[in-house]
Amino acid sequence: SDDGEIAYCDMYYNGQLQRRATVGPYAYNRFVKSLAPGDYELRAECKDTEGLVGTATRQLTVAAAPPSNTPPSVDFTLPTSDLTVAEGESQAVALDVSDDGEIAYCDLLVNGQLQRRGTVAPFQYNRFIKWLAPGNYALRAECADAEGLVGIATRQLTVLASGQNERISFSSPSATTMPSGADLFAEVVSDDSSFAISNCKLYHNGDFVRQENYAPYTWGASDGSLDLSLRTLSTGSHNLLADCTSTTGETAQISRTLEVVASATEPTAKDVALDWLAPTTREDGSLLAATEIAAYVIHYYPSGNSSAYENVQVDAWDTAGNMISSKLISSLVSGNWTFTIASVDTQGQVSQFATPVSLTIP
Repeated sequence: SDDGEIAYCDMYYNGQLQRRATVGPYAYNRFVKSLAPGDYELRAECKDTEGLVGTATRQLTVAAAPPSNTPPSVDFTLPTSDLTVAEGESQAVALDVSDDGEIAYCDLLVNGQLQRRGTVAPFQYNRFIKWLAPGNYALRAECADAEGLVGIATRQLTVLASGQNERISFSSPSATTMPSGADLFAEVVSDDSSFAISNCKLYHNGDFVRQENYAPYTWGASDGSLDLSLRTLSTGSHNLLADCTSTTGETAQISRTLEVVASATEPTAKDVALDWLAPTTREDGSLLAATEIAAYVIHYYPSGNSSAYENVQVDAWDTAGNMISSKLISSLVSGNWTFTIASVDTQGQVSQFATPVSLTIP
């Protein structure tokens, strides 16, 4: 504003004249949009018809624009973790790739050397591991999107020479395929009389299962251990690696890959309702009042495999003061099951278990 007439208004940034306007409104649009990232001083100089000048300043910072997209997300779905395989053993390689745009290609590199390029999903690279010589390898997946951004995933792979496997072997499993939902039993034995096993470590898909220090060197459901990762296997590839040390400190490894396939008939899971009568006497024949019973322990297992048992404790009374004499056991698979029960008194003493009863779940 002025008490006379405005001759013109100039707009400067960093001392450089950007625009001159001689008629109001004095607006200077769009030029900021073209500025490169950096700090700027905006300065307005307005002159009236008598030559007097008024000024105003502002500071402006132009930040670099964020990228218009993000790099692809890349992960190995096979192998699921770092892996050791035997020489000549097949192992599929597969990638899970996603992006907010389009994937241009995915390269698989082995020790920095391009092995395969895929341009169309699914990005799978099969069979080439079978031909790798013994040694250590770095698998590297590089996936680029249409704008040139790259996502990366890596895996470590060890290929054992066949001679490393000749001293020990898997006596179980003997098959190369299993139905889904089955439990895996693994056993390692020495095939070399000069290699007396001291201990063996088992890995399942790269994850440590357990170290076995005494013969037989076994893992899984059949030996009654708690190797839960070897139970009810899911469909897909499962890699076992045994790493054994001899009594003289020598080492040997063996690897085995199993394919778990969908079962023609999956096990049927059903619920079983159990009912019982509260005991009225103790084992010595003395009377047992109902109020002296604190809880029950239900003990059940697949018939013929008592080591694979489960225990469930049930309170003898509900919160309303009613006696409990039933329990629903959920999700038991088809087969023969054995059940028994014991009582626990208010002093924590546990009775003998009752005579077992058996049930066949169709």
